[in-house]
Amino acid sequence: MPLSEMNDMIAKYSARLPLPQDASVGPRPREELVVLLTGSTGALGADFLAALIGNNRVAHVYSLNRSPNVVDRQRVALERRELDPGIVLSKKLTSLEGDVSKADLGLSSETFDELKRTVTHIVHNAWRVNFNAPLSSFGGYIEGTCNLLRLAATSSHAAQFLYTSSLGIAQGWRVEDGIVPENAHWRPEAALTFGYTRSKYVVEHLLSKAAKSGLPATTLRLGQVCGSSATGAWPTTEWVPILVKSSIALGCLPLHDTILYWLPSDTLAAALLDYITTQEPLPELLTIIHPRPIAWKDIIGSISDALGQLPIVSFPEWFAKLEAISKNASAEDLERIPALKLMPFFRSTAHENATGRSRMVPKFESKNAQKFSETLRNEPPVSHEHAHAWVNYWKRCGFIPSQSAELHINSKL
Repeated sequence: MPLSEMNDMIAKYSARLPLPQDASVGPRPREELVVLLTGSTGALGADFLAALIGNNRVAHVYSLNRSPNVVDRQRVALERRELDPGIVLSKKLTSLEGDVSKADLGLSSETFDELKRTVTHIVHNAWRVNFNAPLSSFGGYIEGTCNLLRLAATSSHAAQFLYTSSLGIAQGWRVEDGIVPENAHWRPEAALTFGYTRSKYVVEHLLSKAAKSGLPATTLRLGQVCGSSATGAWPTTEWVPILVKSSIALGCLPLHDTILYWLPSDTLAAALLDYITTQEPLPELLTIIHPRPIAWKDIIGSISDALGQLPIVSFPEWFAKLEAISKNASAEDLERIPALKLMPFFRSTAHENATGRSRMVPKFESKNAQKFSETLRNEPPVSHEHAHAWVNYWKRCGFIPSQSAELHINSKL
C-alpha cells in the first residue's frame, strides 16, 4: 500500500538523519556567504545560479551536478534561459561533478573537506522529475538528501539547508478540509497521486524531523513556476507551453475555470536570495506561491492576444478536438500537437471543468514565505505583459511559429 510504503521510507531514512550532537556549533557568518547548489543545470537551477552569482552578499557558489561535462551543460542551461553564459567563467563559481547518493557526495576528500569548512548554505534543487516512476525508485535521491543534510550539520558554519519541494504533494487535498497549512503535518493521502509527489512528502517529513531536532533545515514548497519576467523563458517541455503549441494546431485555446498562483522564475530566484540572506532563523517549511493569484481566463486571454486572437473554447470542447486526433495520430501530429503525449492529464482537466471540480481549488497558507521575503510580498500580479513575454520566448526558440501568418488552423484539422 502507498501509505505504508511512505511511512516505511520515513522510518528508514529517519535513522540516517544526523543526530543533534553531530551538528556544528560554529556561528554562520553574517557576510561572505558560501552556497552549495545542486541541480544548477536545470531550468530553475540556472535561474538560482545566476541570482546567486549576481548577489554581493554571496562570496562563492559551488554547483554540484551528477552529469559529466558539467561546465558545458551549465553554459547550455544558461543560454536556454537567456541568461549570461559567461557565468560559468566567474571566479565566484566552482563547478563540481559528483553523486549526492554517496556519503562523500562522490567528491575527493580535499573537496569534501573544503565544503565542510566553507559552506554556509546548501540549496538542494536536484530531483528526478518522472511522474510514472514508483516511490521506490527515488531511494537514491532521498539518501542524497540525508547526505547533504549531514554535510550541513557537520559543517564549520552550521549551514542552513534549503530543499525545493512541490505544491503537487497537495494535489489530493480536499477543499472541505480547509486551507493547506504551511507545515509538513497533514494528510498523506493528498500526496498519493505519483511516486514523485510521494517522495517529496517523505523528504518534507524527514526535514521536519531534522528541524525539530535543532538542525537548520527548511523545505521550500514551490507552486507552479512560470516564465521569467525579464526574458519570458519558460521551458518548452512543461505542460503550459505544450498546451499553447498544441492549441495553435487545434485552432483554439481552452478556457479553464480555475485560479492560478503562478510565480515567475526570476521572482522565485530573488525570493531564494531573501531566504538565504536573512539574519532570522527560518521556519521548517515555506509555501512559495504568488500572493496575488489570477483567474485562468485572464491569462489565457492575454496568450490569445499574443497569438493574434486565437479563439477560446471550453476545456471539454478543446479536449474533444485533441481526443479525435489522438485516435489516429501520426508522427507529424505528435510533433505539432505535443499535448497528445499528455492525454491522461488533459483528460482529467477536461473532466474537472465539465463537472465543476476545477473551481474547487484549495487555498494555501503562505504567511511565512511572505514574511521572510520582501520580493514575494511586493510581487505584482502576473499580467498581460508576462503572457506576451512567454509567447515571444517560445517564438524566439522556434517552439511555435514566429509569424502571425503561420498561426492558422492546419487544413488537415
